[in-house]
Amino acid sequence: MLFIFFFFFQAEDGIRDAQESRGLGDVYKRQVSTQSTGVRSILHMSQPSFVPKLIGAAQAAVITIGPYVAEIHSLANKGWDRLAPYHPEELLTLLMGLVLCFFGGAYVTTITAAEAFRVVAWEQVKTATLDVWGQYRQAVLKAAEQEPKNETAQQAFTRKVTLAVQGCEPEVVNKALVSGQAGLMAVVAVLRIKFAQTITFGASLATQIKDLVAVGWLPKQLESALAPAYHKWIPTIIDYSCKIFGISCAWTVQRGLFAFHTSIRGGKMLARGGLSFTAKLKGFDAARYEGTPNMLYLEALLAVVGFYAQFVRGFSSTGLLGYVLFPVFLPLNICEFMIGMIIGRAA
Repeated sequence: MLFIFFFFFQAEDGIRDAQESRGLGDVYKRQVSTQSTGVRSILHMSQPSFVPKLIGAAQAAVITIGPYVAEIHSLANKGWDRLAPYHPEELLTLLMGLVLCFFGGAYVTTITAAEAFRVVAWEQVKTATLDVWGQYRQAVLKAAEQEPKNETAQQAFTRKVTLAVQGCEPEVVNKALVSGQAGLMAVVAVLRIKFAQTITFGASLATQIKDLVAVGWLPKQLESALAPAYHKWIPTIIDYSCKIFGISCAWTVQRGLFAFHTSIRGGKMLARGGLSFTAKLKGFDAARYEGTPNMLYLEALLAVVGFYAQFVRGFSSTGLLGYVLFPVFLPLNICEFMIGMIIGRAA
């Protein structure tokens, strides 16, 4: 009798081990635990094996390219230091004023995006970036103090990156990233609104033009020019032609208004930048000439000449000066194309 009693409870417990039985509930718990372990093992085995390889390849690429980027950065700093006696920061202001004054209408999307980013998020991004840069500089100085002998370029870059990552605070980096993201969202919102306004204006203009040409002289001319089998396409041809013409006119009007604005602003930047650059080279006080009637006349003259030059070129970046400044206009043209494609698809 005692043997049967013992055997029953051992069978009830699944005869898994010599542990004392706790009833049927313990059997079910053990089954659930076994199933969970099996599920975890299956999920672990189903993880993509290419992830570690991808991370390793990215790390190897950064370590390989990093030293060359650091060398280019060092050469750029040395070149900037050599140009310091000639005040290159003022030359940049002159260049920006020249582009705005004489070519602003050709880069409506890029300049609008830059203005939106400046108004919405520039100060926050600037402050956060300077904080990150300060922490990075401290890490670089620390790396210079601990620089070992006979170190290769890749080893030096890896050590500096490691110290920079350890020295920068995640909260500061996250603040910079969040500020930049907010600025980009503002840029997208502004450009979508501008895009929608232009398309709406063009569609409205196309409707007005269609109402004028859909009846009367133009349909009769098309009927006489086309075979009777194609007369059914005449309303569609007129409709799409009016839409293309209306939207083209809307873009041209927008570029004209924008060119008027950029010519005025670029004229001011060009005149004041030239005054500041000349004052630093010659050693006189530029404040004595700022706001004088002669400066105002110079700014107005540059604005008029800049707008006239843009209007004659059809608000494009062509012309002799455009070919001379091709290295400057190439990245601007790429930005204009890419931003226009993104906003066009998003809208």
